[in-house]
Amino acid sequence: MKRIAGIGLLAALALALVSASPARSEEGKALEGRVSVGGAWTLDDVDEDESAAKGAAEYNSILEKNLTVDLAGDVSLRTGLVDLDADAHYQDGDDQEYGGALSLARILTVKTTYNRFLHQLGHDELDNLEAHIFSNTVAGPVAGTPFTAPVAPSTVGSAAVYHTDFNPTDEYAITRSEMRNSAVIHVPALPMLTVGFDHRYEKREGMEQARTMSKCSACHVVGVSKEVHELTNEYTPKVSLRMGTFALEYSYMHREFEDKSDELSLTYNALAAPTHFGLFTNRLQFDNAEGALPFARTPDSTKDVHTAKARWDIDPHNTLTAAVVYSTSTNNEADGAYDALRGEFDKELELESTAVMARWHSRLSRALSLTVHGKYQTMDNSDVFVDVNDRPNPGTIPLGGSTTLSQGYGLGAGYWDHVRESGNDLDITTAGFDVVWRALPRFTVRGGYEYQLEERDNHEAVPGETTEHTFKVSGDWRATRTLRLRLGYRFELVDDAYGLKRASCTPDNSFGAYGGPNPDLYDYSRSYRPTIYEARTAFRSNQANSAHEVNLRAGWTPVNNLTAALHAKYRYAQNDDVDGNDWKQNLFTGGVDLTYAPSEKVVFNVGYTYFYDQYDSMYCIAVYDG
Repeated sequence: MKRIAGIGLLAALALALVSASPARSEEGKALEGRVSVGGAWTLDDVDEDESAAKGAAEYNSILEKNLTVDLAGDVSLRTGLVDLDADAHYQDGDDQEYGGALSLARILTVKTTYNRFLHQLGHDELDNLEAHIFSNTVAGPVAGTPFTAPVAPSTVGSAAVYHTDFNPTDEYAITRSEMRNSAVIHVPALPMLTVGFDHRYEKREGMEQARTMSKCSACHVVGVSKEVHELTNEYTPKVSLRMGTFALEYSYMHREFEDKSDELSLTYNALAAPTHFGLFTNRLQFDNAEGALPFARTPDSTKDVHTAKARWDIDPHNTLTAAVVYSTSTNNEADGAYDALRGEFDKELELESTAVMARWHSRLSRALSLTVHGKYQTMDNSDVFVDVNDRPNPGTIPLGGSTTLSQGYGLGAGYWDHVRESGNDLDITTAGFDVVWRALPRFTVRGGYEYQLEERDNHEAVPGETTEHTFKVSGDWRATRTLRLRLGYRFELVDDAYGLKRASCTPDNSFGAYGGPNPDLYDYSRSYRPTIYEARTAFRSNQANSAHEVNLRAGWTPVNNLTAALHAKYRYAQNDDVDGNDWKQNLFTGGVDLTYAPSEKVVFNVGYTYFYDQYDSMYCIAVYDG
């Protein structure tokens, strides 16, 4: 890995090309162009294994090259019927962008852009995942070596966390490219009608690290290189109609996502020892007995969005806008023969959303304007039936005897099966207003309020509804011709912030006495389950129920080509409606930027930003043996 040590301009050329054609634009030039040539070099001053170097330049594709040429150019053409603009910038095969716009007699307008860049990813070597406890005096498996199953009975009770990186030398990066195209037709015979079409095509290619873990054989975490080859195709035809003060627009967006990457699968580890095998088989959903199972999988999907917009200019001072959006997102890879372990549910899964919104803007006077807005959105996600893999125990040990776990507890067959109801089944109502008042010729006050109610259909483990109130006020002051200041304050008040019921901790925030290892077998039922897991009562959240935020911005332009900008933000948030200690956040960020432009084509910029963010929360950490 290399770090950019210096950037030097090798050459700069500016070419103005004027055609010999008698057709001239209003600027007096029919054809005009410019080409620039530059470059950059890097020094190999950082060891390739230093992840910080890659993190500091994760979006820089030239880092591994000693010398790179930077090419850029643009061209424009103006005639009586044709307007053409094009630009290009090439630095590397994984760092380039192009754009163009064409207008034919102002009847047909076509625009296109293309950009491509590289995102370098880190490689987690998983070295921290090495830890063992021991059963009596017998050590568990050697760290970093494959678990052999079954292992000797003497190692019953030994728990181990270890890892396997199957591709330790691979480097991970994703190249993202995107092309956007749009076309608009203005029909001369129907000037009120406009027809358009948008298209977006995105590709993600490369390699990333995928991880998964076996359980009850040990906590065996594995890292595997995963090919990435994802395609997104998006088509949006649209039409708009304007009749006097009234305008309508309709668009339909169809998106297809396809993952053409090779699918990963893994045969998970078996249980660690014969006695574990006899006791815990019916408590696991899967191990090696189920064979290879898929992981790190992104299903193919489609999304369809219908959008209708309307605008009514009631008079010069009042405007009303409204919109309706209906969308469906579909998982196209869940309709295979039912197999919950392989993500097949015998039906396509769908998320449906409908949103209705409106906004009224009124200029009450030359100094005062008011905007009122509202929105209602409802979302409905497919429920999924989960058929738990109820495996029987072998042998005749307690809760064994070829019984399933439900049979062992005297419960009916299929006791653990359930319907997964989605947290995305909810209704969101939003309403508010914004006011702008020009109190003085150089001083403007802005204020607003917003109310939001989120109602959840499925709330066994979370609050049934959350209400948010947001108040904001700010002032803009143009103190002098060269100095501008803005100060703002925002206050958020939340009732029943989103969180998890029975998230952690016993009523007295302790776990009581741990029974210790059972000489015969570690007895899950008398230790972890009653004193830790089932004793949880505390409601916890990492969302604030009140927050104060102050923003400051200042801009100073002493001369035309020199600008100094100052920005600062402080936020204090807390949630005192949780069990145990309050959740708190203290955040401060601030900085300064200086920009100097000695000429139109040369700009120098230097800046500094400071960021501080501290959270206070309570954690109840369960540590247990086995």
